[in-house]
Amino acid sequence: MYIYEYPSMNMYRVLSNGTERGFSDLRFDTDGGMIATVGSAPDYLLHIWDWKQENVLLRTKAFSQEVYNVSFSPRFEGTLYTSGTGHVRFWKMASTFTGLKLQGEIGKFGATELSDISSYVELKDGKVLSGTETGTLLVWDGGLVKVEILRAEGQPCHDGQVEVLWFHGEQIMSAGADGMILSWDPAAIDLLEPSDTSPQVVLAPLSEVRVGTVEDKVRIKTMETDPTGELGQWMLLDDGENGGGLWTVDWKNGFQSKKIIDAHSGPVMAIDPSPRGMYVATAGTDGTVRLLDLSTKKQMYMASFPTAATTLQWAPKEVDPEQLTLIVGFGDGVVRMLKEARDGLVLVHVFKPHTMPITCLSFTPTGDMLATGSEDGTIFFMKITKDADGVAKEITPIGFTSHGAVINSLAWCPDASRLLVCVQGDAKVVELKRPVEEELDTSATFEITLESREFVFELKRVIPEKPPPKVFATIHSFP
Repeated sequence: MYIYEYPSMNMYRVLSNGTERGFSDLRFDTDGGMIATVGSAPDYLLHIWDWKQENVLLRTKAFSQEVYNVSFSPRFEGTLYTSGTGHVRFWKMASTFTGLKLQGEIGKFGATELSDISSYVELKDGKVLSGTETGTLLVWDGGLVKVEILRAEGQPCHDGQVEVLWFHGEQIMSAGADGMILSWDPAAIDLLEPSDTSPQVVLAPLSEVRVGTVEDKVRIKTMETDPTGELGQWMLLDDGENGGGLWTVDWKNGFQSKKIIDAHSGPVMAIDPSPRGMYVATAGTDGTVRLLDLSTKKQMYMASFPTAATTLQWAPKEVDPEQLTLIVGFGDGVVRMLKEARDGLVLVHVFKPHTMPITCLSFTPTGDMLATGSEDGTIFFMKITKDADGVAKEITPIGFTSHGAVINSLAWCPDASRLLVCVQGDAKVVELKRPVEEELDTSATFEITLESREFVFELKRVIPEKPPPKVFATIHSFP
């Protein structure tokens, strides 16, 4: 973890060996002298740092599964909280005979259904209010669920995961997967008591605000607010099914919401600059394909699909002389051809050559054939038929070859007579002879055998013990 001075941005401190692969969260304590961090898989380590001295004060395993959050208590020194998959945990920095130790108590759900916990907030008397994946709110007291809050009989507070809980003045705000922001009276929450037969209680929120419209399908992932309150705005991150982005909510003036940035709501898997100018096409795991105008820094068009988009490429002028066509691979093995029109991206062709995610696409330099690679270890060849204007009008299957491992990359030779293939896990490149449709018999199966040869490379570098981070996109230069 690197700590920088601001505004000079000079590196100030480096905290090393906090986790094996990546951090999932970090927080300062109330006076800024300590930092708590939690690691992601495979170690899930919790560290308490004296960051100015670059020293580890305490270290322990936080949990055996994903930990989403860590925070210090704002009121009780030496108290921390963590939460994540199926758990919330209450920590104390305790002095023992062998020195300072972290002692963690797992929250016991009791009669309440076990749940992932993405958010929590400490109440003024030390109780903790948390959200659940079913949309209810839980009040924790002494490591046990005291009550489970519903907004009406049988109705949870939110429709889906509660992602945000925090104090706004004297109220508690909750927000989640349903795109709703609710406010609650903490004094009323503190007085809630379970019945003899059930921990569930009913409490009406003080107010409720929908971000955007029902059609926007906003899914609130995180929220931030201006610490001074002068702007009177909340900013929230949306990772909804209509694509993500940033929204603002003007809480000083009628809670009006406005989307200020459109973006993917998950990893960007592919990016390709347009051959026509300052435009970029992107594909993401949220199933959206977007066209961005770099001159205006705005999104022009978006097309949304039910599965993750994993790779894309602009069709060369040999396939589309106007160069308005995108070929996109998806996580379910489907390939879609889209064309840029006046008012959006139009679907013009769909085919399914693979059973697993598409990893790469490659047109022949002459534009008469398309090869696709996949995680299923196959390469599929397709013939492109053009109309009188030289525009692709039909794509028909020729056949496929099997290679037993994920296909990482494809590239045609300049004369389109051979295809170079990189296969995952091997230090080699396979060269395949271009299939000739007239020489193939695909009456029984589309699996074909092509003349091939291999180029094996001897690795001279030392393989690192840790695998390198996964690369999600290819970098291109503009023509």
